[in-house]
Amino acid sequence: MWELTRYAVAPGFRDGKRGVSTVGTELIAGFVEWGLKRNVNQVIIEFEPMWVLRALQLHFLAKPLGYQRTYGNQQVVATLLTFTEHTLEVVRARRNHFLPVLNRGYPGLLGLKQAS
Repeated sequence: MWELTRYAVAPGFRDGKRGVSTVGTELIAGFVEWGLKRNVNQVIIEFEPMWVLRALQLHFLAKPLGYQRTYGNQQVVATLLTFTEHTLEVVRARRNHFLPVLNRGYPGLLGLKQAS
């Protein structure tokens, strides 16, 4: 089982008013690429309940693992995210960028030589 820790996008780079920003989708594409390359297609993440809908919109299968909880002034819900190649296609389409964001593990696609 893999756990995805939180990530954050600096306020100046949050270009999406209602949804995932360009930088946010790049981070998401990166973790999906990493996982699929390693036969990992599920992660557990704890995020705000509104992100369950956003994950579904990006074609993750998002399964809450319980009720939302309040920590400080933030509500969160533990969620199992399952993803496929189709998820990666949808994330890339949302970004309108279809090349890998990670070069490690994809050297042939980028014309790079693998380190020995």
